[in-house]
Order: sequence, then C-alpha cells, then structure tokens
Amino acid sequence: MNYPADTQVDMGANDMSRHVQWMTRNCPHTKLVLGGYSLGAAATDLVLAMPVSAFTFNSPLPRGTDRHIAAVALFGNGANWAGPITLLNPTYQSRTIDLCHSDDPVCNPSSPYNWRAGWQDHLAPGYIRSGMVAQAARFVAARL
Repeated sequence: MNYPADTQVDMGANDMSRHVQWMTRNCPHTKLVLGGYSLGAAATDLVLAMPVSAFTFNSPLPRGTDRHIAAVALFGNGANWAGPITLLNPTYQSRTIDLCHSDDPVCNPSSPYNWRAGWQDHLAPGYIRSGMVAQAARFVAARL
C-alpha cells in the first residue's frame, strides 16, 4: 500500500482496495492474502469492514470480492480496542489471524497506560522474536 503511515488510514485503505479490485479483475484465479501491521492493520480492517463509502474511504470492495481473499494476517492492530474485525464482518472469521503481543499498548486494551514501557513490544522485531510472524505464515500457508 502506498500512503503516509501516520494517521492516513483511509488513504491506505483506498489504495489496498484498489489493488485488490485490480487483482480480482486481472488475475481472477489468484488467491489473495491481505495483511498489515499497526496502521496497515487498521487500513486492512477498513477495507474488509466497510461495504460502502464513508468519510474519506471511497473504494469499498464490490460484492463477491471475498471469495478471492484466502487469508488475512494482522499484527499490532489498534482497532482491537473496538473489537476484532471479524465482529464487524464475520465473512473473514476463519480466514483471519489478528495477533497482538501481550504487552503491546497499541492493540492490547488492557495496557492503555503502558505506552512508554510497552512501545518496544509494538515494534516489528517484537513480533518476529515472539514467533508471531512465523505463526501467521503457517496460518496463511494452510489457507492457500
């Protein structure tokens, strides 16, 4: 995805959605894997949860796109504060792995005041060292 990864989740979601739509039109037999880390995970949530244009997200996925998406892998997803994406769109429940490091203050609602101490647990190396990246890879591979 091409977007300023600060607070521009809508721009990332629009870009991801356009890429997915292009792939489904031009490579209809390709199984897609969507994923994201931190704000990228939030952008992925927006793409999968919003069936209509809203605010500045203006590229919702057309009906039937879900059959092209084999798996979804998310890390450090700040949207977990509102609940997992599968609550908003249960279509992807069996295809989604949404991983949050136990001390990650971005995605773990039980640690909201642990930003300074837990910030290292939000960074990508913490997810790699914990084995969560390998776990997600196994999950995705099993669905392809």
